Amino acid sequence: MIEARDLRIMPIADLDIYYRCHTRDTTSLSIHIDGVTIYTLDVRGLIKPNSRTGTIGAFRSTDKRSLVAWIDPVSGNVITSDPTVYDSALAIPVLAIMAVFATMMFHLALFVAVPLAGVGVIWATRRIVRGRRNNAELESMLRDGTCYQPKSAPNASRNT
Repeated sequence: MIEARDLRIMPIADLDIYYRCHTRDTTSLSIHIDGVTIYTLDVRGLIKPNSRTGTIGAFRSTDKRSLVAWIDPVSGNVITSDPTVYDSALAIPVLAIMAVFATMMFHLALFVAVPLAGVGVIWATRRIVRGRRNNAELESMLRDGTCYQPKSAPNASRNT
């Protein structure tokens, strides 16, 4: 999971989405951000972001190629490439099916397979809750709009 508190919030003067491709449940984007090209950025779900000037984004570093999330300048929606919530929600039925197959293949008793599946479901549910909380924190940071440098940055403690 990409922690919101570790990201840098920076303005995006020019956001140009020049290629968009939908494959199953993923949207692949090719983007120009302030003259820098991101060749492929995969975002879960079917999205249709728009190109425009004057928005704000969250980056892993000061390099514009490290884009993680941004506010769509036309619709105002927050678009993020962090798949934690989506993948964790998908893991719940997969773990349940794995428990059924383990019961059949290894002749496990239900009192063994069900607790194993339960642990997996609890883990996935915790990841969903944590991911949603993280996404809400990221959205609030983006909507606040102030440029932010995390405390873990190399020059954050230097007094200049």
